[in-house]
Amino acid sequence: MDPKVALDQLSEQLLITTARARTWRDGWPSGSVKLSLAALAHLPDGAAFLRSLFVLIDLLAEIQERQVSLNGQPATVHESDLHDLRRQRFPKTPDRWLSVDEFIYDEPWCIGGSIGNGWAGTASTIIVDHRVHLFVGCKDINDYWRRRQRLIADAISQAKQGSPGSSPLGRVHPSIAQVSAELFADGHYTDAVLRAFKAVEHRVQQVTGSNEIGQRLMNSTFGGTNPQLDVARTAGPSTPGERDGYKMLFIGAMTGLRNVRAHGDHPPDNVDEARDAIAFASLLMRRIDRAVDLRAESTNEAATAGRATDGTR
Repeated sequence: MDPKVALDQLSEQLLITTARARTWRDGWPSGSVKLSLAALAHLPDGAAFLRSLFVLIDLLAEIQERQVSLNGQPATVHESDLHDLRRQRFPKTPDRWLSVDEFIYDEPWCIGGSIGNGWAGTASTIIVDHRVHLFVGCKDINDYWRRRQRLIADAISQAKQGSPGSSPLGRVHPSIAQVSAELFADGHYTDAVLRAFKAVEHRVQQVTGSNEIGQRLMNSTFGGTNPQLDVARTAGPSTPGERDGYKMLFIGAMTGLRNVRAHGDHPPDNVDEARDAIAFASLLMRRIDRAVDLRAESTNEAATAGRATDGTR
């Protein structure tokens, strides 16, 4: 099968960054494709990988519980801590699982962290909150996925219930509710804001097929006279200004809201500022949805026009 056709048929749950928008050369994508946990579980060595992952989750939960007992905050877990604890609990297991893979940062029990460069002397870190305990003792991918879907469904339900005034976040975009509602309701305001803007970043990566992050991603997506995603609603002289303004809003969301919280040097948010920031992330997500819908409509219209032209030849 042509690899492009194969990738186009994959479920969104199997891909973290899709290859659909990439440039294809000689039948192969020009860039890499990131698989999600659901896809990794079905690789030839998926069973061994999952066993390693479930050990990792159990250890993260243990470290998180220790740190919460001291300061009540989400736990920042360093790779060296995992090494030490793994040797104590599982002295005969291999070390291969200790490398922190990028897909972990897209799981609902992880709220941040960084991938280290061993050659530069920096180690990987993972930031987890109380939700990691919901995945302790998983037996297989079906067990894990049931817990994961239940967690996400509960978060969305909590954000949508009742009128906008009775919900802690109001009627925010479902993708934002999925990652932020439970954290916000539990008083983890800074983490709720961080997850909201990580979701915005991830959504832009998904629909553009880009591996860029932060400011570079937003500039390449929304910049120029023909942006990859056109989030403008106006049609006329104000359109270029609206496009440029939203480009700066997306860039500012990454540099002024996401990054400072992801790097751990931001003071805790209060409830009002966190709610306002999450509402801003929701606005950006809705503009992305609109741009994606318009792009799809334009593609369909072009295809229809092409078929009509072929029929008249």
